[in-house]
Amino acid sequence: MLRATSWVLMLASSAALAGQPKWISMQNENFHVYSSANERDTRAALNQLERVRGFFTQLTGSLSGKSASVSVVIFGSDKEYRPYRPNNVAAAYYSRHSDRDLIVVGPLDAQSSLVMSHEYTHLVFRHDGYDLPPWLNEGLAELFSTLRPLGNDTSFGDVLPGHMQELNRGFWVPMATILAVNQDSSYYNDRSKAPTFYAQSWAFVHMLATTDKYRPKFWDFVHAVNSGTPSVKALEATYGVPLSALEAELRSYVSADSFNMLRIRLSLGETESIQSEPADPLDVREAQAEIIMGLDGRQDEARGLFEALAREDGKRPEPWANLGYLAWRGGKAAEAQADFDKAFALGSRSSRLLLDLAQMEYNDRPANAAAALTRLLEVEPRNLEGILTLASLQMNQGQFAEALATSREVTTVRTDQQRDRLLYLRAFASVRVGDLANARKLADTLKQATSDPDLQARADDILHFLDKH
Repeated sequence: MLRATSWVLMLASSAALAGQPKWISMQNENFHVYSSANERDTRAALNQLERVRGFFTQLTGSLSGKSASVSVVIFGSDKEYRPYRPNNVAAAYYSRHSDRDLIVVGPLDAQSSLVMSHEYTHLVFRHDGYDLPPWLNEGLAELFSTLRPLGNDTSFGDVLPGHMQELNRGFWVPMATILAVNQDSSYYNDRSKAPTFYAQSWAFVHMLATTDKYRPKFWDFVHAVNSGTPSVKALEATYGVPLSALEAELRSYVSADSFNMLRIRLSLGETESIQSEPADPLDVREAQAEIIMGLDGRQDEARGLFEALAREDGKRPEPWANLGYLAWRGGKAAEAQADFDKAFALGSRSSRLLLDLAQMEYNDRPANAAAALTRLLEVEPRNLEGILTLASLQMNQGQFAEALATSREVTTVRTDQQRDRLLYLRAFASVRVGDLANARKLADTLKQATSDPDLQARADDILHFLDKH
């Protein structure tokens, strides 16, 4: 978005004269960092994020396609960070209340680096279609928060002193209880219980993911849980031993204090040549307003900030997008749709907004939904939800050949639900284009694979139709 350079410089100079923080911007294809910290520390934070991203890309296949960059806001001091902090202990956090992903970081130090990496791990798993129980979700994020350079390699698995201190207190919660914790559990939310939950979750994941005995089957176990298998059942099926035996071994692992550290060689994106530049003040204010909209009780304040930004620059789509999200969260669906439409008309390329707008207009305005999905797939060609939604929309419009062509863009899925949805879509569309042999094969596969009664019934309907033809 073009703006008069002299206007940007004038605002930056005015801020400096007023004693306000000096914001810089550093950007590559994966991250856009706004920071009031110094350039050296900001670059170090960008390097760390690239290291975590490189790990997931290389070791797990995550983030292997083009996707929207993640925005990172770094506050250079406690004073600056305080108005944007969700509580008194958060050194960094992940916010997804706006039209993009934001990682918010307080003053940069060893603790904030760990938390930043932890939150980015959550972001990766969410984007990759994982829906894991809290113990596994948090245990993984804690384990991979320790990714760090070690010579030419990258290591992970460092002992986290706070967790070891908690484990050494001698108070142990049965692992069956830890594995059953959900988002509403006191072990997840009570400040007196949560430290034990996090410590035992981290230790268990550490043992499973790093030891020679359990590491070879670890990702098989994660995928089983992600497909809906309860944690205890998945553990016992994957490793062939009862939970009681795994728990006994975990307690020995902790008491021996011999945690494994692994090292790997990663191909990392180059960041040293990235130049910092003064951040556009309007971009900084936009990001700050997006942070505020996610904080309890500050939605009206955020709305006023977005309205002011929309008045100052009528060509910015972001204020309208985020006014839409505020309206949507407030139960005002029609107002949200109107704001989303304005953002789309102004050229928004937010993958989140484009998908949400398409799903809003899926039934009543299918042409608009298709246009939003087309733009989404220009931004993120491998956005699985976008591809499936467009194929489904095409099928609803009687465009069966187009739906099949769109669905063939999917080369891999992460969850059973995605697999089943894709199988049904391809089976139904194959019937309608006359490819009956392929339709039967797909419907048979769906019937055998799915655990969803509705989809089993739909597969049966297709097979009964084919039997008559």
